[in-house]
Amino acid sequence: MTTDIKPTNSSDPTDNSQNGTDVSPASNGASEKKQPPAHKDSSMMYRGVTYTQKAKRFAPKNLVLTEEDRPSPLLQWFYDLPVRNKQLISLVGSKVFSVIGLVGISSLLIIVGGRRQLVQQSKSELAVA
Repeated sequence: MTTDIKPTNSSDPTDNSQNGTDVSPASNGASEKKQPPAHKDSSMMYRGVTYTQKAKRFAPKNLVLTEEDRPSPLLQWFYDLPVRNKQLISLVGSKVFSVIGLVGISSLLIIVGGRRQLVQQSKSELAVA
């Protein structure tokens, strides 16, 4: 599949293949569609979007990062990893996080339950004495 990008300025006034209008000599120059104005600069149009040839592209070589725009070295290291390594790190991280969460919540429940049991035991000892 190829993409044809056609220049918007044409030197041939009878060439109407760019804008989709059909102007024939028999119709006296009247067309059903309005013709878009011709651009004087060296621009190209594709699907209604005008692209200039001198415009900067968003390519890595054209990007200029200041010191505050740069991510931390650890984050940049992660960004530079292949996708499968990122997936492996995410998988291991999620497993570690779930185990730590499970251990943490169970420890919290055991501690709270033990304190409650000690309070109840102290109340019952004071009631007997």
